[in-house]
Amino acid sequence: MDGLASQIYTLIQLEGKSADKITHALATIGGGKMDVGIKRLADFYMKAGDRKGEKRGRKEGIAEGIGGTLSIFAIYHLIKFFKRKIKEKKEYKAEGEAILTSLERASIGNSECIIVKTDEKNRTNIDTPTEGVVDK
Repeated sequence: MDGLASQIYTLIQLEGKSADKITHALATIGGGKMDVGIKRLADFYMKAGDRKGEKRGRKEGIAEGIGGTLSIFAIYHLIKFFKRKIKEKKEYKAEGEAILTSLERASIGNSECIIVKTDEKNRTNIDTPTEGVVDK
């Protein structure tokens, strides 16, 4: 309840008040009719409850909206990050293969060059010596 609704509530509390005073207060609120006063009071408190619910709903809606937006933002950037990493890995591999191919072509006529290939799964060196190189 807001401040106005709380003040009205304290004034019309039934404890310790006689029936003629309460009837008179309700008739005054209703313009001389007690039933109109009761309806007017009930409508006022319904609106007060709606306002409180709207405030709470607005706060929850804002929180959910911000949370949803941040989630979408985070997911978008994660996808972008992983796509970039995959692209970098492909570019790295392509560049490495191009360098290796160039070195292999350059060493075909050179008998003093050793081509070392790495077995990627076992990480062991496999030497492919050419003429004049002693195998250890």
